[in-house]
Amino acid sequence: MHTSLTLRMVASVGLVAVALAACSSSAGDSSNSATGNAGGSSEATAGSASSGRSGVGTAGGTSSADVPCEVQVLLANKCLLCHKANPPGALLASADFQRLSKADPSKTVGEVALERVALTTNQRMPPAPLAAATDAEIAALTTWVKGGAMPASCGEAVAMPPDPYATPLVCTTMKNWTGGNRESPLMRPGGACISCHQKAGEGPVFAVAGTVFPTAHEPDDCDGVGSAAGAQVVITEANGNAHTLTVNQAGNFFLEASTFAFPYQAKVVYQDRERVMVEAQTSGDCNDCHTQDGRENAPGRIFLP
Repeated sequence: MHTSLTLRMVASVGLVAVALAACSSSAGDSSNSATGNAGGSSEATAGSASSGRSGVGTAGGTSSADVPCEVQVLLANKCLLCHKANPPGALLASADFQRLSKADPSKTVGEVALERVALTTNQRMPPAPLAAATDAEIAALTTWVKGGAMPASCGEAVAMPPDPYATPLVCTTMKNWTGGNRESPLMRPGGACISCHQKAGEGPVFAVAGTVFPTAHEPDDCDGVGSAAGAQVVITEANGNAHTLTVNQAGNFFLEASTFAFPYQAKVVYQDRERVMVEAQTSGDCNDCHTQDGRENAPGRIFLP
């Protein structure tokens, strides 16, 4: 799925809402409408919980950066599942906040981040439907950034949320498509459906198509979640038309439509949970970015929440 996204985990009215990683959009600082961009940010290598940055814990571990404890709590709860890679997207240490913003060189990344978390519009960070920063978190960030975002000793480790993409490469179902390019609704799970059909000069014409897997890193032609799981993909067009797609036996889902209003919103619904794309998407070829390792800022497969 093209155009920015990210992967974030929050509790939301009894649901676990996790933003799906989406594609495209360059990694940037907090001023990018999407850090967000698949958190818009640079993300850690798919399948790895390490940011590759010494001294700073990542999702699933603890943080020990030169950032005040109160700000570390904000970063752990609202930022670091996306902003945990190397610059320009990282928000890990004081130096990251002191850098000049690429979008507005008259301000530091910290100043732009402070503006973004305080917004109540659709430009705020973290983006809806993720929970906004609390007044206490914003106050802590304000004090630190206005003081120059100077290195500070926390003296304690701040627990980080688990990274749902830190999983091994595996074919969970242990079932594979063996029919080559033989036409079937079950064909080539994990492949870029729309691109493949277009190259072959054949239909049907899909507005949106992809595969839902049990975990974040699964190989092509491996069956995804079966229809018995009851997973659904909800696609909402720009005009408000909503389509609930049932995942089939191979985990594939697709929407055939002669007209379709881009950009659209997408989410995977499973039991009482959902995984949500936080940004509207401009391409319906979901598996083009949600490959086994992920590309264009997507950190891996579309998978169950």
